[in-house]
Amino acid sequence: MEKDKKVLKKIALIICASNNERHRNIVTAVHSELKKTGGCVLYVLTNYGVFTDQDDTDYLHGEPANYSLLDRMELDGCLIESNIGSNKLVCMLAEKLKRRGVPTVTINIDVPGIPAVHLDARDAVYELMEHLVEKHGCRRINLVLNEGNKSISDMAETTYNEVLGTYGIPLNEKRILSSLVGIQIGRQIYDIYDRRGVMKDCDAVICVHDVCAIGLIMEIESRGMKVPRDVRICSLNHSSNSMAFRPDITGIDRMDSAAARKACDLLIKLINGESVPAVTFYKSRPIYRRSCGCEYQLSYEDDTAGVYQNIIYNKVEAASQISSTMRFSDMLETVETIGQLSGSIDRMMSGLGISGYYCCFNESDIDYIMSDKADTKTSSDPPYEDVMRVIAGRTQGGTVFAGDTDFPAEDIVPVKPGAGDMLIIYPVHYKNRDFGYMVIQNDYTPINVYNYRICHDSLGSNIANLHRQMILRSNVKALEELHMRDQMTNLHNRHGLVKFAPQFAADNLYSVGLIDMDGLKLINDTYGHLAGNNAICNLANAITEAAGKEDFVARYGGDEFLILSKESEGSYWIGLENAINERLKAAVCKQKLPYALGMSLGFAISTPQNPLTLDAAIEEADREMYVEKNRKKGKTENKTE
Repeated sequence: MEKDKKVLKKIALIICASNNERHRNIVTAVHSELKKTGGCVLYVLTNYGVFTDQDDTDYLHGEPANYSLLDRMELDGCLIESNIGSNKLVCMLAEKLKRRGVPTVTINIDVPGIPAVHLDARDAVYELMEHLVEKHGCRRINLVLNEGNKSISDMAETTYNEVLGTYGIPLNEKRILSSLVGIQIGRQIYDIYDRRGVMKDCDAVICVHDVCAIGLIMEIESRGMKVPRDVRICSLNHSSNSMAFRPDITGIDRMDSAAARKACDLLIKLINGESVPAVTFYKSRPIYRRSCGCEYQLSYEDDTAGVYQNIIYNKVEAASQISSTMRFSDMLETVETIGQLSGSIDRMMSGLGISGYYCCFNESDIDYIMSDKADTKTSSDPPYEDVMRVIAGRTQGGTVFAGDTDFPAEDIVPVKPGAGDMLIIYPVHYKNRDFGYMVIQNDYTPINVYNYRICHDSLGSNIANLHRQMILRSNVKALEELHMRDQMTNLHNRHGLVKFAPQFAADNLYSVGLIDMDGLKLINDTYGHLAGNNAICNLANAITEAAGKEDFVARYGGDEFLILSKESEGSYWIGLENAINERLKAAVCKQKLPYALGMSLGFAISTPQNPLTLDAAIEEADREMYVEKNRKKGKTENKTE
């Protein structure tokens, strides 16, 4: 009888979660297809970040620990989806699976020796360009390729050249640009084309990715131009991202469900020992909208009102999730034991409507958290150990785990999944340490990706804070330090200022700088207070990195920071202001934040010839800081007028 029992197939789906809509579509489609087979369990490994190929040493923005689970899992098959993913990362993962003999299929990326499913956009791109040339008379068309998706970009460039040749339009290499993805990239795209002399005379721009198209539209309209009156904009990726902007962006339907169906079909054949073609294609179609000058008649299935209703619903849901994560963050600040941590996590997941989840930690990490010992874990140590422990969890049947269940890491979760189950896995990571992972069962999009990042960072930082509390209980000096530290930014607070300020002001040769964040209220009102906290922490990090080694940095108030320095030249503060702003821009780009970060700085200098008390210096720096802030506000108001 035991021999006749059907063995479940373990299938992994590796996916980039930078685009919540595509993440949901691919995961939903793959899960739906595999459930039809009746004998598969789906493990979704996602890093909620964006992969880039720009840095040879750190090419993954996200948490690489998550993918090391692949080394432990006994898989029957694996799907790797790459929309704007890193070719390098995908090839690395696929090669490891290939060496282990795990049947693998990639979607929209080529790895030698591994079957792939590709979007065949050639006919759609040809039709789109014909439409621009014949219907709208465009003859000067710019093309923005995507460095992250080589296969689609190569296809687009080849078709672009063919159409120009068909119509006898001369090829101008200056009109072809390879770019990263991001709304903030719109200005760079415009500026590069402008320097090349091919922007002002441009009839149309085709972007491989719709986010680049959105960014370019925003930049064009900020310069007083109109879309499509002055220039027509198209993309080779159609999504509700495009629908959220006016004018609606003409694009090519990526047909995620079709890709998932074909990929699952190929994978099941590979698992069954059947041969499959090296490349399988699925077709796309153009969807014409107002960004290229077409008043497209929407079908019932493609109703604009429905799309906007869905966007509004998502925003309401996101706001609810942010509220829950804020309450969770407040609870974590009072946690003193693993049991309390377990209860806080369970209340948060229940508040988000998640009925099945597991928060799994390395046993040694739990011992570390609850001790006053220094961290001995190094980057060469494996992120996940042989034995994991559920510190919090709940099955969909109602069984609760409270930090007392150990299981082999190869099992991923402490219970055996059933046929058709799906487990979405996120890392629990803080700074350079991997504690474990969170598994969410049978929910396609349980947490908005952006909100999950806030929740994840809050969990990681508060776990680290719990360990700090263990140290403080046995160390009076550390307790004093905590009293003088701001918990959120880890900078000194006013208590620290009272203790350390006198040594700076003793000889009357010092300077004081006050920094206040720009636009924090707008961030709080638009994205919630957790996002505002994240913005404050980014500013704190930028100040800490830019300040001199001997400078004293403190969080002076909510979004105000104070710096004491022995530097007595105004040029030092001008240089410091520039350095902080550069780091803020880098943080926005690296973290793909949906808002800008800025600050205003004022300073005062005390010398033996013109001595200032500390209170007087702070008061003068405060006045100068508000002069700078009001100057910026005046600029904004003038620009608006």
